[in-house]
Amino acid sequence: MKKRVSWCKAYYNWDTVQWKNVIFSVECRMEVTSSYRRYVRRPDGHRFDQKYIMKNVRYCSKSVLIWGAIKGDGSRILIRCQTRLDSTAYQEVLDEGFQDMYAEDSIFKQDGAPCHTSKSTISYLDNKKICLLSYCPPQ
Repeated sequence: MKKRVSWCKAYYNWDTVQWKNVIFSVECRMEVTSSYRRYVRRPDGHRFDQKYIMKNVRYCSKSVLIWGAIKGDGSRILIRCQTRLDSTAYQEVLDEGFQDMYAEDSIFKQDGAPCHTSKSTISYLDNKKICLLSYCPPQ
């Protein structure tokens, strides 16, 4: 919590013009079949009525990993990723579409995932002259 408060204080005085140059990015796993428990409310004595029965898929949870980024000017991108992202795969994702979004005055904000903070990724970002927003704490 202290790290989050400290980070917020560091950028408290930024105006909307400065924030419009920030490119926010995140990965998200989208499940095709949910593995979460679902609850159904039904009247007593209607346990097996068709309208209260939900199909259950076991051991077949399919998912897709998506990387996305959005900028204050409204430009955005979604890229389907490999099942798991390591540093090399993450850099390939950045090569695929991020360069078109990044401008000279842009600032890139990513979270602290290991593939984002690895030495090879930091070196990659330095070589591409991509300006990073300082470390952003989780949550």
